[in-house]
Amino acid sequence: MKRCAFLTLDERDDFVIDDDHAIEPLASQGWRVSTVSWRQAVEPWAAFDAVIIRSTWDYWHDYFEGGIDDDVIYPCRFWNICYQYLGWTLQPEHYLNNPADVNKWPMDMSDLSADFMVQVFDALGDGASPGDTWPADDPRWENLHEGDFTVDNKTVYRLREGIERFFISDINNPAATAMGQSEIVVMWDKAVWAQGPPPDYMPGFNHIPGGANVLYMDGHVKFIRYPDEYPICTSWVYLMSVMVGATNPYP
Repeated sequence: MKRCAFLTLDERDDFVIDDDHAIEPLASQGWRVSTVSWRQAVEPWAAFDAVIIRSTWDYWHDYFEGGIDDDVIYPCRFWNICYQYLGWTLQPEHYLNNPADVNKWPMDMSDLSADFMVQVFDALGDGASPGDTWPADDPRWENLHEGDFTVDNKTVYRLREGIERFFISDINNPAATAMGQSEIVVMWDKAVWAQGPPPDYMPGFNHIPGGANVLYMDGHVKFIRYPDEYPICTSWVYLMSVMVGATNPYP
């Protein structure tokens, strides 16, 4: 009989776990299933024909633990960022020197707004050492998260109901110059280079083929193939890769 390990958490507490419903059907197909804590380090993994990561929902207790070393599996090594949410109405004009070319390639740091990068790394790295963030009780966090900020004399607005009205650029023709909620991105699947830049490497995506689901402020979701419009474009992927390289807790 083949053996299969379901990796699960140590204590179920209030978690609703349906792994048990699969054990009997698998047994009828010739599989013997064992539920094993993903934290334990003594299980001989080679004894299993399959190991399935199932209910490891307490991984966040070990956010900065990680690695796959000496046959020990730490699921939080599988990078905790699956989706991206910024909380601001960031646009290419804020992070690019030439916002008209969101899919320029090749790119380098000179294509990114110097003012934007200074502000980002000031928050992420206290203006000095990327990866060393401000202290948790630093009042600058509240100011950063709750308000608008300015990049190169352009305001980056905090997401809030009615914010689309602030994008009217011609008060004499507001219908033609406004950005509707259906155009303001809120959250999307992560897109970042897995190992390196194209053309040798493609960005890491949650979905195949390369692309991402994008949630807009009006509630609709659209799948965008890579590379296309912001934020599923080469310039955003490049920016995210620069930031990941500077703030990765697993260098």
